[in-house]
Amino acid sequence: MDLPQILEASFGLLNAATGLVVFLLARRIAPTLTLSMHRRAMRILVIIATLIMLSEIVGVFESFFRPSTVADVAEEVAELLAISSGGFALYLMSRAEREEVSSLRRLANVDDLTGLNSRSFFRRAAARRIELSKNNGLPLACTLIDVDDFKP
Repeated sequence: MDLPQILEASFGLLNAATGLVVFLLARRIAPTLTLSMHRRAMRILVIIATLIMLSEIVGVFESFFRPSTVADVAEEVAELLAISSGGFALYLMSRAEREEVSSLRRLANVDDLTGLNSRSFFRRAAARRIELSKNNGLPLACTLIDVDDFKP
């Protein structure tokens, strides 16, 4: 076994491992995304990462049975850079969406004047608590305080 074969097989295994990392990252991030376009892109990325892993594993086995060249090694390095770039783009996309959605969520949930949670937030939170109480058979209590002329 010559050096190019060893290098090609090593980079092939590294590509497969990187594809696995991208696959796991995409699977973990996909359910947290709120924009449907991003969820679709994530599903496509999971499929692509799966295909990359499978093709790289097959390529590693093939590299043991045929002579390798420096061009083959360079191709594996280029694939590693492409897969890593895809994983980095995935990370940046999820981070950008988290930042955008968190600011929108805050605008929807907090009253600007008082700094308190909004009525719609209270309704959603109350519905979740009521559902939890029903599902777990736990008692539930709620106290409301009406403060006259609170805003001034």
